[in-house]
Amino acid sequence: MRLEKLLPCIATSIAAASCVTEALTGPDVERPTVSVQVQNAVGGAKTFRSTDPASDSACVKVRAFPARLVLSAGDAGGVNQVTLRVFPGSIDRASVSVPATADISYAVTPAARGEALVVTLARPAPGRVRTGLVATLDANGPGGDLPDFAIVADASDYAGNRAFLQQIDVRPANSAVVCD
Repeated sequence: MRLEKLLPCIATSIAAASCVTEALTGPDVERPTVSVQVQNAVGGAKTFRSTDPASDSACVKVRAFPARLVLSAGDAGGVNQVTLRVFPGSIDRASVSVPATADISYAVTPAARGEALVVTLARPAPGRVRTGLVATLDANGPGGDLPDFAIVADASDYAGNRAFLQQIDVRPANSAVVCD
């Protein structure tokens, strides 16, 4: 499902949102989509999508830390789980905003050299699915002289299809590394 189809489900000021529709009647053979937008990127917000061609140097420079991230996922057959991992680094638990409904749960858990936000979406009712999710969070590197960190994300649907977002390196504005 393309992000453009999710727009009616997303509030005008980005916070947390999701959309409920009837479940597909046929088989779900398409992968979900997952994207991460870095809102405080140098030069304006920058979005990375699982549908983008792979890049050897996917990176973004931020004006200041923490990096403000918008995580979104979509799938016509229903989004089942979305994960965003920060490494090395941490997720500011107080900054996490996920839709507050009984069928959506989330946790920030330790992950290899960092932390992960895991959002799980149960079916809201028989024959119904959540086709999209938008969550926001702040992330930091390990601190001190090492503000850089990386993020990866993935999404899965109820049919077991998965989408992966390639690794994105998050760097300070004054980094000598050139980002696309």
